[in-house]
Amino acid sequence: MCNLQTDELGVARPSAKETKVKGSITVPLMLNSRLHGTLGIAKPVSYEFTSEEEETLMEIGEAISRKIVS
Repeated sequence: MCNLQTDELGVARPSAKETKVKGSITVPLMLNSRLHGTLGIAKPVSYEFTSEEEETLMEIGEAISRKIVS
């Protein structure tokens, strides 16, 4: 979901719309196929994350997971 303000599917909770966030992404904190949490990134403007940004954020999520596990 990228724009909490225009969600018409009911995915965004009503309180999420109150944040005024328009661009967002949630990245899984994965390591060895195990989920350790999630990392939310939010922007106050409409924004579509690129494939490169998503890949970089996945790498960051894995690095965070390594710290959680160690």
